[in-house]
Amino acid sequence: MTSTIVRLPAAALVATLAMSAAARAESVVIDAFSLWTAEGSVLQTGPDQTVFAGAMRGPYIVDAGQGPMPAGEIACIGTIMAETSSGRQHGAAQCRVTADDGAVGFARFSCEGLRLVGCAGSFEFTGGEGRLAGIGGGGRIVIRRTEAELSIADGVIRETGFGIASWEDLTITMPDAQ
Repeated sequence: MTSTIVRLPAAALVATLAMSAAARAESVVIDAFSLWTAEGSVLQTGPDQTVFAGAMRGPYIVDAGQGPMPAGEIACIGTIMAETSSGRQHGAAQCRVTADDGAVGFARFSCEGLRLVGCAGSFEFTGGEGRLAGIGGGGRIVIRRTEAELSIADGVIRETGFGIASWEDLTITMPDAQ
């Protein structure tokens, strides 16, 4: 399989990802961000450990060199484990990326960082449906939480938060047509 990497304006990004079945593999490199909300539960799972399990969701905006442009929604379900004494945390999630036109891509990420500061790691596309079938690529993801609301019931803390996820130099690759 051959591929090329190019930087495209946002309108050209949409056209590239919608290429006909006769096209060869193409990769585009973009920057993107998402303003998301998160809802889930935090449970103490050890003397020095808590786990957040929940969902993050929000619109995502892409920038392929011509400025930011709304492109769809991303939703992820995952967990983040944190050491209460040091604040160190690590997490992982599975995601569904839905483009404005309804096309769907699937992804996953893992990250490490400090509780209340954020988490950074790798983001990888794992496939898709429709025109995004076979999507691949990935890059670095950085997640920051800006605020959270907590409520406690029966030893389980419910957390609702707001934050931002960002991707710099995210590579998106579409497969060769068969």
